[in-house]
Amino acid sequence: MGARATSLVVTTLTTKLRASQVRFCTFVDHATDAFFLLDDDWTVLDVNRRACDGLGYSRQELIGRHKSEFDVGLDDASIQRLKQRMVAGEAITFETRHRRKDGTSFPVEVRVGQFEQDGRRYLCLVRDITERKRAEDELRASEARFRSFVDHAMDGFFLFGEQRVVLDVNRQACESLGYSHEELIGIHPCEFDAALDEASIARLAERVNAGETVTFESLQRRKDGTVFPVEVRVRQFQQGAERFHL
Repeated sequence: MGARATSLVVTTLTTKLRASQVRFCTFVDHATDAFFLLDDDWTVLDVNRRACDGLGYSRQELIGRHKSEFDVGLDDASIQRLKQRMVAGEAITFETRHRRKDGTSFPVEVRVGQFEQDGRRYLCLVRDITERKRAEDELRASEARFRSFVDHAMDGFFLFGEQRVVLDVNRQACESLGYSHEELIGIHPCEFDAALDEASIARLAERVNAGETVTFESLQRRKDGTVFPVEVRVRQFQQGAERFHL
């Protein structure tokens, strides 16, 4: 192969390599996650557009900064612990908070991987989880409201699992029977229902599992041994793969 042909091959390979690099940079810059390339000291070597937009810095402003300058949850000690886990071969995902240029902060999920390129390098993929955290907060608030409603209900609530033991109760159930919440969790209804035995519970379970809401009268036994009449309504609901009786 002549020198001209060799030069043509090299030029073609160089052009393809540059085109590949351009495609990769375009892909990275348009990714929904922020990318941070860090050196072994966790100083920023490069970032994508999403990282700049998320933090409010230009690319030039971010390059050369230490990650702890914009990560509220990281200090030198925590960075060293993360490095030790990665050196041991562990894939690291953690939650922290990033601080914008204007001083405000937001929650993020960070995935970190290490590789060798002119020394040890770290690639951080960072996802803004503000909406997820807001949804989690709203869910917790909703659960707290529901729990307050259930605890102030006039009726006693008992939640049973498929093994027919108590998983949860409300305040009225505890007050009626004279047990604490902790004492009722895990016990079988036969222990506080004077009219139920294994055979009658099995018959009730068959009806409830068939989709029927079962209402019956019974006698419940308090912790002090006294009994009192009750009307019981039982129905089944499913949450994920598990079935519960309420």
